[in-house]
Amino acid sequence: MKNHRDTQTYFMRNRKVPTRKLNVSDKLLTPGPYETAEKREIRLEGKVKIIQRYFRAWQIKMRMKALRLESQRQIDFEAECDEVELQQMEAIRKKDIITKVFPVKGEDFSMLFNMVSFYILS
Repeated sequence: MKNHRDTQTYFMRNRKVPTRKLNVSDKLLTPGPYETAEKREIRLEGKVKIIQRYFRAWQIKMRMKALRLESQRQIDFEAECDEVELQQMEAIRKKDIITKVFPVKGEDFSMLFNMVSFYILS
C-alpha cells in the first residue's frame, strides 16, 4: 500500500509527466501501403546487388593497392641489395688494385707471381 494512489502526498499525486517537445528537425512520417515480404524482397533485390558490386569493387581496389605497395617495397629492397653488392664488389676491386701496386703480405707477392707466370705462358 506504500505506493498506492491514496497514500501518496499531494506533491506526488499532482506531479506532471514530462512530455517530449517537438523539435524543428523532427519529421512526421505517414505509413505507406502494406507490403508483403515477397514484394519487399523483389524491390530490394536490385539494390542489394548494386551494394554488393560496389563493395566488392572497393575490396578489390584495396587489395590491389596493398599488393602494389608490397611489390614496390620488394623492388626497392632488391635495388638496395644490388647497390650494396656493387659497392662491396667495388671495394674488393679497389683492395685488389692496392695490393697489386703495393704488395705487403706474402699472399700479395704470390698473387703477383702467379699473374706474371700466367702472362708469360699466354
